[in-house]
Amino acid sequence: DLYGNSDLDRMALFLKRTAKLDIEVLNPEWGLLKLFWKLRNKLVHHQGILSNREFDKLNGINQNLKKLKGSSDEQIKVIIPDSSLGNQYIETSKNFFNKLLRELEKDGKLTGAKNP
Repeated sequence: DLYGNSDLDRMALFLKRTAKLDIEVLNPEWGLLKLFWKLRNKLVHHQGILSNREFDKLNGINQNLKKLKGSSDEQIKVIIPDSSLGNQYIETSKNFFNKLLRELEKDGKLTGAKNP
């Protein structure tokens, strides 16, 4: 059974159990994907409303995020004004999966994989 707080936690647990892979070797991409996931959840489930602290953390991945004042000084609404965040997500995902593939191939963890 795979239990975790999110799909990403379950993916990390799956890789650890099945491939004996420490997900931390996939940083910094892994950390960035987790931040993208948090931003996605705030946009989808909370109408883009974040605390100032959350915004500052997420703004670290892309300086193009814009904020509107929320209903209080503690809450703001985030806006994605252009495609740079999407492009960054695609590039980060591509780098993550390339790194994951190299790690799995390195020790022959992929079925039929051969070490170069």
